[in-house]
Amino acid sequence: MTSSAADELREALTRLLSERDTLLAEVASIEQNLGEKHESLADLNEKVDALEKSLAVLQPERAHELQRSEPDPEDGEEDEEEAPAVEEAKPPADFSHLSRQVAVLGILAGAAGPLHYQEIAAIAGAPANSVTPNLSNLKYRDVVETTDPGKYRLAAMLALEDEHEVNEALRAVAMAIVDDQQWDILDAVAGMDERLPFVGFEHFRRNRLASVTATRWANDRLTHAMMKELLERELIEVYHTDNPRNPDFPTAAIRLTPEGLDEIAD
Repeated sequence: MTSSAADELREALTRLLSERDTLLAEVASIEQNLGEKHESLADLNEKVDALEKSLAVLQPERAHELQRSEPDPEDGEEDEEEAPAVEEAKPPADFSHLSRQVAVLGILAGAAGPLHYQEIAAIAGAPANSVTPNLSNLKYRDVVETTDPGKYRLAAMLALEDEHEVNEALRAVAMAIVDDQQWDILDAVAGMDERLPFVGFEHFRRNRLASVTATRWANDRLTHAMMKELLERELIEVYHTDNPRNPDFPTAAIRLTPEGLDEIAD
């Protein structure tokens, strides 16, 4: 290759690299602006939620009218048949004391699989159009990812600070569920303890807790977090007992503490 041809190639390469750098800078600027817009939108939605709650107290009829007139947040972007049937998804707790993003993130962290945004909204007990901006923001930050259209799950790889945020959100959701359904959980433990020789910790966590709390969508992380919350409140205790099916290995069982018995007696 002649020196002249090599010079031309170098010049062409330099131009392409310069164009690429320009495009990358533009993309970075757009992404930064998009992130700021998502944050602003999330703030506005929190203010809207606060005003709607105030309006619901002052003028309940007007609040109901506004809720009925809410548009679908993604109207036109998805066909109706693509949205799952979410009538079975019910709020397992009142999450209104949590920020919308904490509730959304905690639900996704505690979900056994991807959830459609409408399912997340149903579980959170929130309008879908207050959930989607938070999902967009979390996706922009690479905390969640999409699978099928409209479905989200926790990202497979998280930065250390994001993992801490996820754990805090999961714990907040678990606490809210236990707050609202504490009596039902304890009553279920007491009922099983009366009928069975013992209530296995893992058996209750895996087979009964989700149905008692209406969290059939929950994964092991969330059910463990709920059990941990009950233990920390000293409402249940763990003890070891012989297992007739496996005599060589004692089984971890649970029972109500005196405090737990007092709770269901009240």
